[in-house]
Amino acid sequence: MANGIGHIDERYLALVWQVLASDTRGGDDSHRAVGITSSLEGEGTTTVALNMAVTAAGLNAGPVLLVDANNCKPDLHKVFGVDGGIGLQNT
Repeated sequence: MANGIGHIDERYLALVWQVLASDTRGGDDSHRAVGITSSLEGEGTTTVALNMAVTAAGLNAGPVLLVDANNCKPDLHKVFGVDGGIGLQNT
């Protein structure tokens, strides 16, 4: 552990930096979108999306919007302790 950061945290930090450093192909460096997907339940998409969002927000590189688009088992509302009644599927 270097500087109080665990090896898992360092991997998320490296992943977020790769996204921030990636070519936007449109020339606008202020907007990026990342989709986290999997083919099977339990592969960790919620964990990866949450940790990437928290890491990106901690860098103060701009606003971060985290959308739980998991139609089969949306869980992010549970992590944040909010009501999951109305969501993406209801719009």
